[in-house]
Amino acid sequence: MAQRRRTPATEYFGAELRRTREEAGMSREELGKLTGYVAGTIAQLEIGERFPQEMFIAWLGEHFQTGRFELIYHKLLRRDAYPESFRPWIDIEQAATALRWFELSHVPGLLQTEEYARAIFKGREDVEAKVAARLERQEVLRQDGSPEFVAVIDESALRRPVGGEQMMREQLLALAEAAERWIIQVVPWEARSYLCLDGPFVLATLDGSEVVYLPTAQAGYILDSHEAVTEIKWRWDAIRGEALSRWQSKDLILRLAGSDE
Repeated sequence: MAQRRRTPATEYFGAELRRTREEAGMSREELGKLTGYVAGTIAQLEIGERFPQEMFIAWLGEHFQTGRFELIYHKLLRRDAYPESFRPWIDIEQAATALRWFELSHVPGLLQTEEYARAIFKGREDVEAKVAARLERQEVLRQDGSPEFVAVIDESALRRPVGGEQMMREQLLALAEAAERWIIQVVPWEARSYLCLDGPFVLATLDGSEVVYLPTAQAGYILDSHEAVTEIKWRWDAIRGEALSRWQSKDLILRLAGSDE
């Protein structure tokens, strides 16, 4: 369990943990012994200074015979793993009927394997919470009524060995498999300098309107003005004009993975 600042979600979880423990007549020391933590760690959890691991959540549910902690974890804590500026985008992403994603430096988050995502988050606070939250977001592509999804990825992102060669190979094979269902296109090296080398974006369609998400190193920005959406749509069309076809892209991904398929 990594140290972190308090948030409303961790404080709410901590209050529920303390209430449940006290109602069961358990001390922090007793709960700690059962879960493998010292009393000080339990205290930090109860005041919201630590983010609980998923296995701890599962233990609480089984031991106290309640689904409340799992509900808090999925509805509040995982969302809390994201920067505040990104949280409104999660709701947009979940409600979208179409997602068009251009990525320059890495595989789009909705298509990342667990190990690839873990390598991307390495060195940040609450790595496991961020990985779990990202994997949960990916369910939007697996559920009934999932949005139309198109991803255009710069070839440089596929050549960068995130986490090492084997991990990258597994990610590329997963990406090739995803290309059987979703439209995934690659902008090849041969495109040289082209529009939008300055950064990625996602264009979402929902309720008859369109919204843009622009991620940056410090924060993300959601834009819905007619001017911003029109410009991003124009850039999207220009970038796709530089990309390989869907099946050429899949063949390239498999070649980069060293696959004979």
